[in-house]
Amino acid sequence: MRVKLYLLLISACFWCGVYSQSGSSQPCPTTCPTYSKCSTNGTCECESGFLSMSGKCVADILLECKSHEITIQIQEDVFKTAKFNVDTAVVGGNTSCTATVQGDNIIFKFANDDCSTTVLRNDTHTSYSNFIQTSATIEDKITYGSRGRIPFTCVFPHTSNISVAYNATLSMNPLPDVAPVTGKFDIDFQLVKNDYNTVQGRRIFLTNETLYFKASLNNADTDQLLVFDR
Repeated sequence: MRVKLYLLLISACFWCGVYSQSGSSQPCPTTCPTYSKCSTNGTCECESGFLSMSGKCVADILLECKSHEITIQIQEDVFKTAKFNVDTAVVGGNTSCTATVQGDNIIFKFANDDCSTTVLRNDTHTSYSNFIQTSATIEDKITYGSRGRIPFTCVFPHTSNISVAYNATLSMNPLPDVAPVTGKFDIDFQLVKNDYNTVQGRRIFLTNETLYFKASLNNADTDQLLVFDR
């Protein structure tokens, strides 16, 4: 599962807020949001690595969830703009879960249940939640960089095998007068909305709902095709 994750960074610094561009030919009508700047045409533009969403500039982050591992890819410009220190970035506060730099991207890769990940399971899903955090660097009482926190969650549905009892009714098209045949047959089942509707139904349903299926016999002679209506 590979998804785009758009996150508003949580920063604890006082000096990485609004950026303005001096010498703009047209001033922006309003104060630009955090992680953006006023362009020469008088509009607010998000910094590199950020996307405009609902009036805010949010980090463009790629989150890839697999059955055994989680990968997070963040553009290096996001860290530079937010004044985050890559050297202090870890997952879940675990100093052994650090990032690697590949080109212009910062990569975090770890096993699903590693790096102090919180694992929650119920009857239908398993979720893995954690966060990336960065710490400020203090040297000679001077603080460099800023503290940040980027939360994320991967959710996996469970696969369940169920059996469904059903009554089959033959469609009443005239059938040729042939001897009955018994044996094993390959049948396709399709979930439908009701008794008579062939439109495909929902794939997610409650266990106490009435389910309707249409079944068709595969690879059969068309003169002997039998269709189960329900």
